[in-house]
Amino acid sequence: PLVTLCTWLLLTTAAVYCLAFRAEAEVAIHAFWRCANPALTTELMRERERENEALSGGLLSDVSSVAVLCAANSAANAFFLVAGCSVIGWRRVLRAGVALGSAGSLFCGLLLAALGAVLHLDGG
Repeated sequence: PLVTLCTWLLLTTAAVYCLAFRAEAEVAIHAFWRCANPALTTELMRERERENEALSGGLLSDVSSVAVLCAANSAANAFFLVAGCSVIGWRRVLRAGVALGSAGSLFCGLLLAALGAVLHLDGG
């Protein structure tokens, strides 16, 4: 269950970030173009988006498709994790999850401490 839990967390995080940041990026791009050219209509913006998508070969839609597949895989992993927890026991799985979360926090803390030390030595 630990590998499944790790996979589920990673896929869920990747899918959510991909989909959330794409929507946020689209809003920011539309706001930028409206500020840059107030005469730009919504239809012209959509036409430009179609042109850019044709030039990129549909890469953005492919990335979104992969994110949706990751989210579907994540949902399947969550289902199988619940099924596995019913067999193995919730206590063991939760204990492994807390240990994994603590190890992740420790790793992030060590990285930030190392980055702070490097920045301190560079600045001094």
